[in-house]
Amino acid sequence: MDLLEVADLYEHVSTADVECLNLAPGFQASHVLTGAGVKSDCDEQLLITIPFRQPSKLHSIAFSAPDDGSGPRTVKLFVNQNSMSFEDGARTPTQEIVLTPEQLKGEVIPLRFVKFQNLSFLTLFVEDNQDGTETTTIQKIKLIGVTTKATNVSELKKMPGTDGLSAH
Repeated sequence: MDLLEVADLYEHVSTADVECLNLAPGFQASHVLTGAGVKSDCDEQLLITIPFRQPSKLHSIAFSAPDDGSGPRTVKLFVNQNSMSFEDGARTPTQEIVLTPEQLKGEVIPLRFVKFQNLSFLTLFVEDNQDGTETTTIQKIKLIGVTTKATNVSELKKMPGTDGLSAH
């Protein structure tokens, strides 16, 4: 994969279908991707499901959060799990990230790329936050990768030495 192809996948997310469990009143789930942010309601946990319009390959992720200790700390990433509950957060994730306060300033965090292929849904389980405060705040999550290009049949070329006849 050419690194020049890697880009923010925001335009490939079905933003109207982004879901966030334990979201505080007055916040919209999709705002976690725009910079307007989200905040948890009853405790520090959040369960965010992000659907993609077309299969994608996720290369890395970046988080932005306030520096008041309410930013996420332990984040478990799950591939193509679109109907998870908080109890499912105890399952083995595709990848677990333990964030430092420095990383919450938008630092790009590489993922195990081979585990994030053909991604239709990305679910993030935010288990806790930096200082154990009552609620967690995320200003922005940036998803970096490439879309999986569908095969365009009109671009297929005939193999040299064949005349289009089958070898029956």
